[in-house]
Amino acid sequence: MRILLVNPPSYSNYKGTRHYLKAGSRWAFSAATKGEITSLFYPFWLGYATALIKRDTHAEARLLDCVAEGLDRDAFLARVRDFRPTLLLFESHTVSIDDDMPLLLKAKRQNECLLAACGPHPSGYGPKRLLEQHPELDFALFGEYENTAARLAGALTHGGSPDTIPGLAWRYNKKITRNRAAPLIANLDSLPLPERDDVPIENYRERFATRNPCLQLISSRGCPSSCIFCLERWAIYNSPRVRLRTAARVVDEILYLKQKYTPRSFYFDDMSFTINKHHVMSLCRLIIKRQVNLPWACMGDVMYGTDREMLETMREAGCAGIKFGVENADPVILKRAGKRLDLAQTRRAVEWMQQIGLKSHATYLLGLPGDSIESIKRTVRFAADLPTDSVQFAIATPLPGTPFYKLAQKEGWLQSNDWHRFDGACFSPLSYPGLSGEQIEDALSYGYTTWALNNPRKSLLLVIKYFLKQRGFAGIYSALKRKLRFGKIKE
Repeated sequence: MRILLVNPPSYSNYKGTRHYLKAGSRWAFSAATKGEITSLFYPFWLGYATALIKRDTHAEARLLDCVAEGLDRDAFLARVRDFRPTLLLFESHTVSIDDDMPLLLKAKRQNECLLAACGPHPSGYGPKRLLEQHPELDFALFGEYENTAARLAGALTHGGSPDTIPGLAWRYNKKITRNRAAPLIANLDSLPLPERDDVPIENYRERFATRNPCLQLISSRGCPSSCIFCLERWAIYNSPRVRLRTAARVVDEILYLKQKYTPRSFYFDDMSFTINKHHVMSLCRLIIKRQVNLPWACMGDVMYGTDREMLETMREAGCAGIKFGVENADPVILKRAGKRLDLAQTRRAVEWMQQIGLKSHATYLLGLPGDSIESIKRTVRFAADLPTDSVQFAIATPLPGTPFYKLAQKEGWLQSNDWHRFDGACFSPLSYPGLSGEQIEDALSYGYTTWALNNPRKSLLLVIKYFLKQRGFAGIYSALKRKLRFGKIKE
C-alpha cells in the first residue's frame, strides 16, 4: 500500500491568474503573484497524518507539498506517476475546490488509484455532499483527520472495512455512507512529530518578527471562543476545548529541530498561544532553562490571561512578537460575532508590548454582520491609532461549516455561489442592506492606505506589498480609486 498525502498546486484564472495558500493557513486565500507570498505555512494536519501512517501502519507514505515546492500541475502529475500511489489523499479548501478537483481526478485516472479528500472543505461543506458531487471521489475525511487517515491506511493495507472508521465518508457500490465523527485527540503528546523530511523545510517562513528559515510548530490545539467566522473552531474541531502539549515535549521538539535543521527562529502557530497563562509560563521557563537561544513569535490573542508578567516572561524566553485578532472596533459587532474582546485591554496589552520590546501585529475583518460604512471607518481609525507595528485587513468570509455561513444563508446575504469569491484577501461573496460586496472590497484599500498615512514610518513595506497585488500601475490606480471612493462616503 502506497499513500501519497498532498497539498496540491492551486492556481486559478478567476479575475486573472491567482495563486492559493491553503494547507497550513488559518484560512485559504489567493495572491496575484508567487512573489507576493511572503509567508509560507507548514501543513500541520497533513504532516501529522503522514507521521502517524508511517508509525502505525505498514503502508509506505509520503508527504508532497506542491505549494512549498512551487510545483505546477504538470510537475505534480509527474510526481504522482513516479510514486504510483494506491491512495491519493489531498487536503481540500473551499476557495480552490473547483480548481483542485479536475487536477486530482486526472491524477486518479492516470494512476488508477483511490482518491480521498480531507480538511476544511469536506468538513464544512459536508463529506456526503462532496462525494455526491464528485462520483469519482472514493473517500472524504472530516474533522480532525489524522487518526482517520491512519486508520484508513491500515484498513486498506490489511483488507479491512472502512465502516468502523470514525471521521470517514465513503462510497461502495454507488452507495455513500457517512460514519460517526471522530473524537478529538485527547493527548497531543501521543502524536509523533509531524513529517518534515519529505518537504523542503527551509521554504516555510513567517515574515512577522522572525528570521528565516523559521521552523513552525504548535504547543496546543483549540480555542475557547466561539467566533462565528472561525473555520478551524467550527469545521475541524467543532468544540471550544483547548488541548495542551506538555512543555517538555514542546521544548524537546524545538531542540531536535534546532539541531537537525539549524533554523534562525521558530513560530508557534497555535490558534492562540496565550490562552492558558500557566502553560505559557511553564513553556517559557523551560525554554530559558534549556537554553534554546532562538528568537520566536506566536499567534496569541490578548483577550484571556495576557498580562504584563506573562509578556515579560515571553520576552525573556526570546519572544520577538505577537500576532492577535481585533477584528472590529464596535463592541456590539464583536459580541454578535462571538469575539470576547475588551478593546481597552487590547490597548493596554499593546502598550505593554511597546514598553517590553515586543513587536505587535493586529488583524481586522471588514464586513462582519452588523458592519456598515460608518463602523468600518471606526475600525480603520482604531487600527490606525493603535500603536501596533503592522496590521492585516481581510474581508470577513462566511466559509461553509461556520455559523457565519449559516447566518448568511438564512438572512439572504450571499450574493454568489462561486467558491472563488470566498477569498478574504480580495473578494466578498456578501452583500448586506446598506453595505454591498463592492464596498466591502473597497474597504481593503481604504484600510491599508488610511493606516499607512497615519503610520508612515511603519507602513512603506506593507503598502508596497499591498500595491504589488494590484497588477501594475493600472491596478495601483484602481486601488487608490477604490480607497477614495470608500473614503468619500459620508458618515
